[in-house]
Amino acid sequence: GAWLGREGLGQEWFRGNPYISRRHVFIHPDRNGRLIVEDDRSLNGVYYDSGNGREKLPQSSSVILNPGDILWLYNVPLKLEG
Repeated sequence: GAWLGREGLGQEWFRGNPYISRRHVFIHPDRNGRLIVEDDRSLNGVYYDSGNGREKLPQSSSVILNPGDILWLYNVPLKLEG
């Protein structure tokens, strides 16, 4: 797995964004290769959209994302491809 944030994976995209935590979210695959996203107590939240509108992921909880879903690190959208 990997951390996404100002000091993790993608830091070149998030650097200077005060709304993104140093380690905002942890991502890792499950046994079936699906992507699991876990909020690491980010200050400004993790959101996701599986086609039903943007929903907030409760702190210290996780969600499985599928191709086409959008992960939001506060105000930055990341679309899961393939």
